[in-house]
Amino acid sequence: VFNLRPAAIIEKLRLRNIHYSDTAVYGHFNSCLFPWEDVDRYNELKAAVEKYVDREYV
Repeated sequence: VFNLRPAAIIEKLRLRNIHYSDTAVYGHFNSCLFPWEDVDRYNELKAAVEKYVDREYV
């Protein structure tokens, strides 16, 4: 489901463009400012998991 190569992770999460000082001031949980808080691929991940796990647990 996800490309887990280091370069792909850096690109997807835009880690070269993050202003890390903002996380120290405002925190990073539940913030739309940071790409690692996006849940844009939730349905895709859920569908992949459902192939291998009993739906009762998903």
